[in-house]
This record gives sequence, C-alpha cells and structure tokens, in this order.
Amino acid sequence: MEAARVPDWFTPHPVSHGLWTIRRMAARDATDRPEPVGWPHYTLLTRGDSRTMHLEHGTVVMEDSQSELRQHLPMMMAAHGRVLVTGLGLGCVVRGLLANPRVLSVDVVERDPWIANTIWPATICPAPPPRGWTFEYGGRATLYVADAFEFVRNSFGKWDYAWHDLHSDPEEPVLGLQHAELINLLRERVRYQGAWGWERKLRKRLRRIIPRRHALGLCP
Repeated sequence: MEAARVPDWFTPHPVSHGLWTIRRMAARDATDRPEPVGWPHYTLLTRGDSRTMHLEHGTVVMEDSQSELRQHLPMMMAAHGRVLVTGLGLGCVVRGLLANPRVLSVDVVERDPWIANTIWPATICPAPPPRGWTFEYGGRATLYVADAFEFVRNSFGKWDYAWHDLHSDPEEPVLGLQHAELINLLRERVRYQGAWGWERKLRKRLRRIIPRRHALGLCP
C-alpha cells in the first residue's frame, strides 16, 4: 500500500482545473471520516457535480488513504503479465501494480487530458522529475489519453488482467453498467477482469452472461 500512495514530492496546493481538484490534507483535519486515514497526510481527487455542489470538496473520486488502498490491494497483488487499467485517478492502482514484480507492463487509459498530464509524472516517477522534464511515457507503464470505450473498440491488444475504475457523472449511465460493458467488450482478449465498486448481484449476473471459459477475477 505504501508504494501505491501519491509520492510526497507531489504537493498540490490545491491544484484545480474546471470541476476537478487535487488537494493534500492532514489526517488530523479529517474529523468527519468513518474510517481513519492511516497516514499523516493523504491526497484527494474531487470533482464538482450536481449531486455534491453543496459539499465543500464535491465528490471524492479517489483518495490514497489506507482504507481505500486496502480495497485495491487484492487486485494489485493478484495481477500479473500484461495489465490494462481504464481510469488513472490519482495513479494509485498503477503505482501498486508497478510494485508487483509479476506485472510485466501496464497500459493505462485516461480520457481527461488534465488528469493525465497532472498525475502521470507522479505515477511513474518515485522522485521529483528533473528540471525540464517533458511529458513522456516511462518504463513498464504506457498512458493512452483516450475514452476507454473507444480505445477498447479500436485496439487489438490482449492482456492477462484488466482493472476498470471509471468515474460516472450524474448524466451518464450507472457506473456498474459501464464497467460491465467494458468487461463484455474485452471478454475475448483478457483472461481476468475486475472493477471498482461492484455489487454482488451484478457480479453474479455477469457470470451468467459471460461463458465460464472467460474466468473473471472480480475484486471488490
């Protein structure tokens, strides 16, 4: 989980663009949380929308608290080979995957250019990037700035593992259905797939739709 955290050198104050905001908060200030943060400080990615416009920070899309990273941990430990990740977020999943020696490469798809350019350096660089560093791909991870559905439909890649963690706006379809559509589109090209926030009923229904030979590694 430590490897999956947003690195300390990345210090938003906060950083905002449109409806998106990235902020670093001290754990001692998180007094209204149902679960402890687990670190002295943590990073949040939030987005304003019609559902949460009355809240101070909007919708929390992702955070690197221990409670949230613990839910991703089974997936990061189980993944292997070539891995596809749809949705970059704070880059926690990608950092956790790169800490797994069984993961050979990670292809990441993120549709928001601002999220991609802001978070990617903090995803592939454990230390501050050198002065004059330009946006580029690095090491075992490759970033594709594209819509996940368009990428899946127009690419011919095959992966050993895929993890889907999209963000759903109020005007978009239910998140679970979006993840189900991605899993269905990739059923012939990925051996194991999982998605964030799956409900048990949806998991069981998908297992009935997709043939057993396309075994699904569905994580929480």
